[in-house]
Amino acid sequence: MMDLGDALLEALAEHPASPARRLAGLLRDAGVHATKSEINAVLYRAQEAGTVVREGEAPPVWSLASDGPSSHTTAPERIIEQWLDRTGEHWSDAQVSAAAEGPHVAALTAFTGEELTEALDGLDAGSLTWDGWFAAAVAVRSRSIRV
Repeated sequence: MMDLGDALLEALAEHPASPARRLAGLLRDAGVHATKSEINAVLYRAQEAGTVVREGEAPPVWSLASDGPSSHTTAPERIIEQWLDRTGEHWSDAQVSAAAEGPHVAALTAFTGEELTEALDGLDAGSLTWDGWFAAAVAVRSRSIRV
């Protein structure tokens, strides 16, 4: 049976700008049964990871995030390089590869290199965690938003 996350990404590839209700029907037609709540949970996690984008409010519609390079994103390799430079850790190629595809690095790819550097520079050794880095990057971006 296909994983719900994979099934959702496949449905969004074929049907961009779809609300969760439509995605539930598409998945049901493909033999994947999930509640709208389960679908929304996966969509919001994928949004945090930068895999999908949400547009609109009531109801929001979902699409795959752009595959092309963006000036507002950072490559996973660069994020890992910054982490290793800061922590002094040494990872094998397998560890680097696993981290590049993991949720922590995926969440950080949504930020610019400048935001990540500023966030990392603001962390002390006690708060140097992947989640701490993400929270600091969110704070850096929040300060730059002009309303």
